[in-house]
Amino acid sequence: MVYISNSRSPAPSHPPPPIPPIREDSLPVGHHSAADIPTISTTSTTSTPVPVPVLTPTPTPTVEESPEESHPLVIATPGPTYTQVVLERGADGLGFSIVGGRGNPHGDLPIFVKTVFERGAAAECGLLRPGDQIHAVDHVFLEGKTHQEAVALLKNAKGTVTLTIVS
Repeated sequence: MVYISNSRSPAPSHPPPPIPPIREDSLPVGHHSAADIPTISTTSTTSTPVPVPVLTPTPTPTVEESPEESHPLVIATPGPTYTQVVLERGADGLGFSIVGGRGNPHGDLPIFVKTVFERGAAAECGLLRPGDQIHAVDHVFLEGKTHQEAVALLKNAKGTVTLTIVS
């Protein structure tokens, strides 16, 4: 009968073989020997100091601007557009309401169209929209007017009323 064991015997306890010395004639071409490496001497020697060149700063050239370049770029934006809307007061009035004015709880605001009613001159005309700013009524400017002053101006306008709208 033959028994096979899975256990291994311990490795022999010999030291590894020594590394043989490398001969210079066995090195490939291009490699150098230790003799080719310069050594650093630890003895002090006095030598003449090497002069350090003095660097002087080069002046930066100045660029003079022409008068056209010295001004900032100005981009022209178109101003507001003023449109005149002519309404004929009828039995149903002018047919719109307004908001805004000086002394408004939300601050001093321009006068704006709040609502265009279904009946009235504004609905028939079709040119007046909620949110339109009213600049003038019959050539009377509304800037600086209170809400009550603007309402009175619109209510007292008779016949043909010309509104100047800002857009």
